[in-house]
Amino acid sequence: MIKTFKLLKKHILEKLPQITFVSLTVVFLINAFYNIALLNDGTFNFANILLNVLWTEERFFATFIVNLPMIIAIKLGSTDFNLLIILQGFWFFFVTLICLFTAYVNIPSKNKDYFQFVLLSYLITMNFVGTFISSKSFICAGLYWIIAVIFIFEDYNKITYKKLLLLIIVSLLLIKNYEWNVIFVSLLAVYHIFKIKTLNADTKILKELFLYIIFFIFLLTIYLFLKNFFTDKDFFIYIAKNPLIEAFEGWKPRQVLITFAIIALICSLSFFKNKNKLIFAILVSCFLCLILLFIKYNFLYAIAKYRLLNFFVPLFFSVSLFLVFKKNIFINFKIIKILNIILLVFFIINISIIAYNWNKSLNNSFAVLNNSKGIVKAEDYPLSLQEGFQLHTWISIIIQKQRNISYIESVFGNFDPKKPKNNAVLKTVENILYIPDLRKFGITYSDDLLKKIQENSKLNSKINEILK
Repeated sequence: MIKTFKLLKKHILEKLPQITFVSLTVVFLINAFYNIALLNDGTFNFANILLNVLWTEERFFATFIVNLPMIIAIKLGSTDFNLLIILQGFWFFFVTLICLFTAYVNIPSKNKDYFQFVLLSYLITMNFVGTFISSKSFICAGLYWIIAVIFIFEDYNKITYKKLLLLIIVSLLLIKNYEWNVIFVSLLAVYHIFKIKTLNADTKILKELFLYIIFFIFLLTIYLFLKNFFTDKDFFIYIAKNPLIEAFEGWKPRQVLITFAIIALICSLSFFKNKNKLIFAILVSCFLCLILLFIKYNFLYAIAKYRLLNFFVPLFFSVSLFLVFKKNIFINFKIIKILNIILLVFFIINISIIAYNWNKSLNNSFAVLNNSKGIVKAEDYPLSLQEGFQLHTWISIIIQKQRNISYIESVFGNFDPKKPKNNAVLKTVENILYIPDLRKFGITYSDDLLKKIQENSKLNSKINEILK
């Protein structure tokens, strides 16, 4: 028994990060051939990028990151749906592994055991969110972890320019990301205040300037979110435009000049001595106001409607990591490693079963479409694991093209005009019968199908008028 445990410790526990990276890469690559890309938000992203690779979705940077290989392939002229689906399916998952690996390499060698906190955070979330690992909120959490580990383990007086540049890039990617990244950014900005406060007089001016740029990006992210929060009815429609243009949109020249003057003042503080106390007092006052605004407008409650687990788990484990490291609290890392192994095995089994069943479901759906004409009622042939029916029409087009059918004569549609429950349902009905123009990929539609879709659209419009 003792010999077995020693072998386990030597060959598995001590090499757990490497085992994790290799095993998950293999699993993600295999599952990419099982149409895993089309699960949940995948179909929505896939179809929109086919229409326009620069599709301006409100979570622009997150959308761009999780679809990058597919976007590159289309820009290079690829029209092979099998290739595009495999690229998207592999990258949806693998990009989260890249974030995890980046966090790993930025933890100092002597502190590598603390990586188990980061891995535990990932594995717990991955097991619970399942197919939603490909969601944009998970990317946001991965970016947060990269910054968090650098903040926790690095001394700002000794930090390299390479890591400062990485911090700037990752911070920029958080600007137009998932809505609740403003919570991550707020926490990082507060911690950044205390890190700046510890700078000594020997720190180079250029290095300080880099740090102030990072902090300015954090402030810009928070400001842009609050601007939308107070001006839009649906404040979750988050910064779909260029962030700098959005920041000054509708402003008078005088307001823009004042803003730039404040930015210049903050940057100029790098050239003065004994400025830390002043900076600390100003910034803490700003964040106290920010917290009061969050409480007043019930922001935290609203945020819970989204991927709460992807938000809560990284925060919990990053704070735990900070306290354990700073307070030098004893932790039995063997127990955490064993727990991580168990969670890793569970995730691999779970995601493989999901991919297999999903692919089987798509094959069955294709068989139905292949023997049908016109609009097929989706409620009669529900797709397993799919989140509702809102993507049935698009996914029915994609799976036919994937199987070399370019002339589309049948699509799924979820509609029952005799039983309209509410306006939201009708809105879904209208969306699902939207036929994208994909002629550049060789996809065309039969006249009979287009006629039936047009007739159904007119019927839905009449129902909407009645309900109004």
